[in-house]
Amino acid sequence: MRALLINASPKKDGNTARLLGLVAEAFLQRGIGTEILCLGEQQYAFCRGCRSCYQTAECVQRDDVQEILKRMSEADVIAIASPDYWGGITGQLKAFIDRCTPYSPAHQPHAALPAGKRGISLALSAREDPRECKEILARIDRFFVRMGIKPMANYYTCGVLTEDDLNQNEGKLAEAAFFGTEIAKALVK
Repeated sequence: MRALLINASPKKDGNTARLLGLVAEAFLQRGIGTEILCLGEQQYAFCRGCRSCYQTAECVQRDDVQEILKRMSEADVIAIASPDYWGGITGQLKAFIDRCTPYSPAHQPHAALPAGKRGISLALSAREDPRECKEILARIDRFFVRMGIKPMANYYTCGVLTEDDLNQNEGKLAEAAFFGTEIAKALVK
């Protein structure tokens, strides 16, 4: 079994990476091959809205999106974690989602990932109000459904602005590690 964990933050080593790291540790302990990819380190352009993909099921732009989609195709499980940016997903994630238009079932032909993939959505917010995290989770899950990925679990944590807000909070770290362990158990049943 292979898992691709996508860090939708522009920061490679922030709270989102720490959260995904805890999930990755749990997956690796259960023998799940795990890769973490940070969208902030990828090079890709915005969707041009040219609609060429409506006829060809391919994007005319050639950049890192093709490699990300290849890795998604090879994974059995895809986790996407996004911090809260003004009440929603990051711009990096939105731009990536827009570039997945060739996979939209709204037009024919359309590309498709292999069947049977499962998705995990994760969100973090500096605010204590969970509503924004829940919207992020819902947005990621909608993306999964449109891509033919079955959402299986989600997790969020609030009140984490700085790295210390997560790293020095044993309760939040233990909760996230427990989430990763429970998901790993469910995957290897």
